[in-house]
Amino acid sequence: MLIIPAIDLMDGKVVRLTKGDFTTSKIYSSDPVRVALDWQGKGVKRIHIVDLDGAKTGKCQNLNVVKKITEELTIPVQLGGGIRSLDMVQKVLDSGAKWIILGTSAFEDEEFLKGVVSSFPDRIIVSVDIKDEKIYIKGWKESSSDDIFTFFEKLKGMKISSLIVTDIRKDGTLKGVNVKLFTEICKHSPIPIIVAGGISSLEDIKRLSAVKKIEGIIIGKALYEDRIDLEEAIEEISDKR
Repeated sequence: MLIIPAIDLMDGKVVRLTKGDFTTSKIYSSDPVRVALDWQGKGVKRIHIVDLDGAKTGKCQNLNVVKKITEELTIPVQLGGGIRSLDMVQKVLDSGAKWIILGTSAFEDEEFLKGVVSSFPDRIIVSVDIKDEKIYIKGWKESSSDDIFTFFEKLKGMKISSLIVTDIRKDGTLKGVNVKLFTEICKHSPIPIIVAGGISSLEDIKRLSAVKKIEGIIIGKALYEDRIDLEEAIEEISDKR
């Protein structure tokens, strides 16, 4: 299982939101390249980047920053936010990202999802934002017609790398992770799960590490607020191997 630090970009800066609310943005650094290098230096194997401006506008806005990051790193990154066309998928890949994260577009246009996965097998990650098993899209403003278990049926046979499942009741709150929810999700998912939302302590990581089919854990605010020591978290995961 991977510990995956999150870098959320807004206007070229590293920020964090609470429950996806743009009015709650807090700036942690004006140098995202330095932040990425710091995480790499502490032993992580992958970094999660979200273009929040892209998520808001529907078109990636920080690809120049992403390119600077990927040029400096020796580890891969996964990038999401505003990727809603094949043309944008190619631009993201050209920026150096190894994996493309699709959110709203994966739920609104099933043919687009199938086409992208067919063109870039095992390079696509689908981001699923849930509240009580119900899927939410468009920045968590609208609910999808599917719950997460119904959506699993649509994914069977697709060469999707993994699913990022975010518990939006918990995201950015530092109130702990819903291990019971993710245990149930992992029982039914045909694809490895990356957990996000609410991870706030080493104890959360220990509990999640016991759940089968979890490929990784995305940690954001807990790192920036010094609630979790990254090197200690990596060591904890290594001890479980």
